[in-house]
Amino acid sequence: MPWPLTAVPSVSVCSIGLLSQTGDLHLYGMASLVINETDGFESLDVAGNRLPDPAVYGSNFGAYAFPLAGSGSGTPLAVGLMVPISAGTVPGDGAGSFSPGVHTIPKAVVTVYPTVSGSATGPYGPPVLAGDLILCR
Repeated sequence: MPWPLTAVPSVSVCSIGLLSQTGDLHLYGMASLVINETDGFESLDVAGNRLPDPAVYGSNFGAYAFPLAGSGSGTPLAVGLMVPISAGTVPGDGAGSFSPGVHTIPKAVVTVYPTVSGSATGPYGPPVLAGDLILCR
C-alpha cells in the first residue's frame, strides 16, 4: 500500500537573505515565506546567525524580535519573538516563526531588533538584520 493515502499538498517556499544593518558584516540571516498552496496557510520563519548578545545594544535588551513593516510605508503589521537556538554561545543564533493563518502575511520588510526579554513589541534597539519580502511575491 503506498503512503500517504491522501494527496500531498503543494508547498511553495521563498527565502530572502537578511543583511547586516550594523558595522559588523559577520551577522546574517534569512526569512522564509512558506505557503501551503492547497489551503493558503502561511508561515514566516526567521533565523539570525552570529547575533551578538542583545545586551551589547543596551543593558535593558535581552532578546531579539522581528517586526514586519509595510514595504515603503514602514507601518507595523505584525511581530514575532526570536528564541536562542545556540544557547550559551556568543555570537549566537536565534529563530522565530509567525503563523497567522490563511493568506495573511503581507509584502513587508522583516527587520531583526534587540528587545527587552519576553517582549516582541519593544522597546527596540537599533536594527541588526533586514530584508524585504516583496522579493517573494
